[in-house]
Amino acid sequence: MPVITTGINFTDNPATEQSLWPLIKPSLHLDFKSESLGPLNWSKTETNRTSTYLNSSGFVKKAMLGAPRFTHNPTTLRPEGLLLEAQSTNTFPYSESTSSYGSDFFITIAADDYQSPDGTTKADRWKESDTASRAQHWKEHSLSVTSGQVHTISMFVRPDGDRNVFGLHFFPDNSAFGQGFCWFDCTGDGSVLYNDLPGFDQCVAGMPTIVKYPRGWYRISASNKATATATGYFSYRYTKQGSVNASNGNITNYTGDTSRGPWIWGIQNEIGSISSYMPTEGGTSTRLSDSGPSNEGFYMSGTAVEDFYSQGKGTWFVVSTGPTNLYTNGTNHHLITLSNAANDDASAYQVRYNGVARLSSWGSFSSIVSEWNFHEPAAFAYVPYRRYVVALALDDVAETSKFWCYDPLDTGVTLRYYEDNDTTVRTDIANLRVGSYTNGGQPYLGTIESIRYYPERLTDAQIEHMIKRI
Repeated sequence: MPVITTGINFTDNPATEQSLWPLIKPSLHLDFKSESLGPLNWSKTETNRTSTYLNSSGFVKKAMLGAPRFTHNPTTLRPEGLLLEAQSTNTFPYSESTSSYGSDFFITIAADDYQSPDGTTKADRWKESDTASRAQHWKEHSLSVTSGQVHTISMFVRPDGDRNVFGLHFFPDNSAFGQGFCWFDCTGDGSVLYNDLPGFDQCVAGMPTIVKYPRGWYRISASNKATATATGYFSYRYTKQGSVNASNGNITNYTGDTSRGPWIWGIQNEIGSISSYMPTEGGTSTRLSDSGPSNEGFYMSGTAVEDFYSQGKGTWFVVSTGPTNLYTNGTNHHLITLSNAANDDASAYQVRYNGVARLSSWGSFSSIVSEWNFHEPAAFAYVPYRRYVVALALDDVAETSKFWCYDPLDTGVTLRYYEDNDTTVRTDIANLRVGSYTNGGQPYLGTIESIRYYPERLTDAQIEHMIKRI
């Protein structure tokens, strides 16, 4: 019978350190941090350069047409590997020319005033328009929304001294949204100062994120679910440090200064969760899915799979990073998918970002179907991204399997695993797909650092030791 076990504790014993590393080498090692696809096939049909990534110097750059994206952590610049995202559209038509769209309230926009996160001088400065006593300064715009759709608004901001508190606002006009603000403190590592956006489905209310970027920049985002099909209104705001009451969101006035104001760049309004920046120049901008249809994306097949894969056994080891709060409405997001030659019978290893790990299989593969909450997302509601370590061990002799999923942010050093002691051995694997299901659907959203496959079943001690060292 399948069981879920907790309480596997890590130990540090230098005398046994060396013995815990596998003696065999992986027969497949995809090291995406080295910016290489290795033996993976890859294709993506694009006509516009709308996909971006963060390079090793911390600049937001457009990817070449049809090229995979290898990105870096915005705060540490550590390589994070292969960036995978679903199709999305930025509907804010002038993402870098903010004076060209929307209505301005008590701001005067100085265009192209400072170095933007892409390394060019495209950041606009939103100066206070007069010296009157006001609580905030902002830009707003409208957009037709459809009931049930989740909209995410975001922007890059660079504070000007104590003008370092920024807000994202969904208006209740026309009953398009439940009213709500989210205010961000853009000092230090950044934090959510106040949030009264309504919750929806199983997501953290507003799904806010704040990420620190190099050279004094931050990227902030918030989400809301439309409650009517109507004209929706959105605004992008700033105020002075100390003006927002963190308990109730009330804002006190301060005296304006026409020489003061922060820098803004890269405004984005998209359906779904926050994704990488999509530049616009007078219209919408759509980034295609990295996983693509069944004949595109990242995959291996035929002899390429035969060269590394031992049918019915072995150990998979995957390291990835995904958003903490992602609106998926129960959708699975596939790390890797194994299937037969006809691609009509597959097993998939998945993570859902609301704190659920899942190993699923269909057809004749096996009885492995597991799902459990391996961490408590509410405890880290405002950590924008989480790192996941997934291991799967298959034993063709004992016909057993184990599935580990570990989140290094969780407190303590405890692992949980799912075990199935009655696994049907499968010997017809002919295809490997990375980052999606067989048809390119249900894509993984985030980054994959590495994928390793060992042709033998490693011991539990070896697997747990390797997980600890991530």
